[in-house]
Amino acid sequence: MTNPPDGGGWVAPKVPVGPAPGLAYGGFWIRTLAYLIDAIVLVAATLGVSYATGIEFLEVTTQEFRSAVFQSVRVFASPTPIAWLVIFGYFVGPWLLFGRTLGMAPFGLRILRSTDGSRLGPGRAIVRFFGLLLSFFVFFIGVIWVAADSRKQGWHDKLAGSVVVRPSPGVQPPAPIPAPEIDTPRVDG
Repeated sequence: MTNPPDGGGWVAPKVPVGPAPGLAYGGFWIRTLAYLIDAIVLVAATLGVSYATGIEFLEVTTQEFRSAVFQSVRVFASPTPIAWLVIFGYFVGPWLLFGRTLGMAPFGLRILRSTDGSRLGPGRAIVRFFGLLLSFFVFFIGVIWVAADSRKQGWHDKLAGSVVVRPSPGVQPPAPIPAPEIDTPRVDG
């Protein structure tokens, strides 16, 4: 318990803001670059699979508008259900297995639970994925939120209780605590 200098009531101790020593929150631009790499990997993989197997990952529709004054055509491209499964697997699988996607790996970015720094479980990873879709679909506001948030969390991070961290530049993370040595009796035989 901490008493304020004026002798008044109880004041809660200040909690340090930030991730564990040796880590920094992953900021907006580095995460944007990671998403671009993920998009390139996904497009390349789906195009390759589509070419090799004939499976369609995009459904393209057109809509024509004609009037006495002008004529226009709108083209819409939307992922097919199989594409949504591939996208889901691309993000959720690596988040669960490695704590990152291929796009995050070159920058040392990792996704951790915001409360205790452990890996995401399946429930949180799924919530984070659908939160990421929401963050993109609402005019990208949910991902732009990362730029202004003190913990660099987007809507999807807040919904899933996750943070994205990276190694701090110039700071060595603390060394792991060595396992205690246990004396074991030798059996000569």
